[in-house]
Amino acid sequence: MSGCRCKICGRSLRGVYVRYGGQACSACASFFVRSLEREIKNYTCGNNNLCLAMPSQIGAQCQKCRFQKCVDIGMTCTAFVKYICKTEESYAEYIILAKKLNGLFITCTENPQLLLNHLVLGDIEILEKSKSIAESFHENSAYIQSWAKLFQTNQIEINTIHILFYSIVCNIQFQWLSTADQDMIFKAQQKSIEQHLQKQAYKNKEMKRGFDKLTKFFQNQYYKYFALEKLENSEV
Repeated sequence: MSGCRCKICGRSLRGVYVRYGGQACSACASFFVRSLEREIKNYTCGNNNLCLAMPSQIGAQCQKCRFQKCVDIGMTCTAFVKYICKTEESYAEYIILAKKLNGLFITCTENPQLLLNHLVLGDIEILEKSKSIAESFHENSAYIQSWAKLFQTNQIEINTIHILFYSIVCNIQFQWLSTADQDMIFKAQQKSIEQHLQKQAYKNKEMKRGFDKLTKFFQNQYYKYFALEKLENSEV
C-alpha cells in the first residue's frame, strides 16, 4: 500500500501493514506482543497520556501511550478481552465530552452574545445552556460518535479537555454578523485565550500541535454542521 504509515509511530509501511487488527509497523506490533508478557498496569506516562496525540517515533518511546495507541487503532487478541472492555467503558466518557462540545456549538451559533458575555464578563449562562442541550442530545448521532472516537484516539485526558474546548470556541468566527460585532467578539476571544493559556499552558509542543490540529478540525465541523445555514442566509 503506497504511502501507508504506522498509525502509532508514523513509520512508512512496506508489505504487510495490518497486524493484530491494526495498521502498524513490525516494531510496534512486536511491542504489542511483548506487552502481553508484562505488567501493563506498571506502564506510566509523565505527559498526561498525550505523547501520541499524533503518530511519532518520539511519542512511541512512552510505553503507556504506545500500548494505549495499539488498543485504540484496533489491535487486539484474546488475552486482552478484559482490557478492551475497560477501554470500551471509558468510551462513554468521550461521548459525554462530544455532547458537551455539541452543546457549545449550538449555543454559540444561536446566541454569540452569550459567548461574548462569558469571555468579557465571566457570565456562565452559556455554560448552563450548553449543558442543558448536551444532556438532551442523542448520543448515537454520527458526528457525536465520530468526535468521541477522535477524542479517544488522540488520548484527550478529561482534565485537559477544557484547554481544547477553550481553544475551539475562541477560534469560532461569526461571519453572518456585522463587521463591528465580529471584531468585538474576535478581540474578546484573542484576549481571553491568551489569558487562559497563560494559566493553563500546554504541557509541550507536541500537545500544542495536537490541540491546534483538533481545533482546526472542529472549526470545519462547526461551519459544516452549525454555521453554514446562517452564512448562506446572511448572503441572501
